[in-house]
Amino acid sequence: MAVVVKKAECIGCGACVGTCPFGAIEMREDKAFITEACTACGACIDVCPVGAIVRETEEKNVAMDKAEYKGVWVYVEQVGGQARNVAHELLGQGRLLADALGQELAGVIIGEQVAGLAKEVFANGADK
Repeated sequence: MAVVVKKAECIGCGACVGTCPFGAIEMREDKAFITEACTACGACIDVCPVGAIVRETEEKNVAMDKAEYKGVWVYVEQVGGQARNVAHELLGQGRLLADALGQELAGVIIGEQVAGLAKEVFANGADK
């Protein structure tokens, strides 16, 4: 997203120049010009009396089908084969969310020799 000046609408009042905290606006040929120093903070947008300064927005096209994503996953942090206490709380909340959504709850455990911990995750409500 960039901040730009609509040259045809700019009246050259200079109100934006002093407002920019980064000194990124200059007057060129009686029109506001935004330099590379602009951080797109938008401070200049509200002060322009004619609305000549705008924030360009990019149209985002998401090329994924959210229906393909299913289930609720809870990452079970473990140290030395022992689950952190917060994992039990998260599994409980995950169970509530999964039930409300009509989805399965998965407990995700990363590590070696965690079979015993997997039993504990199932006991705390995970479906898989």
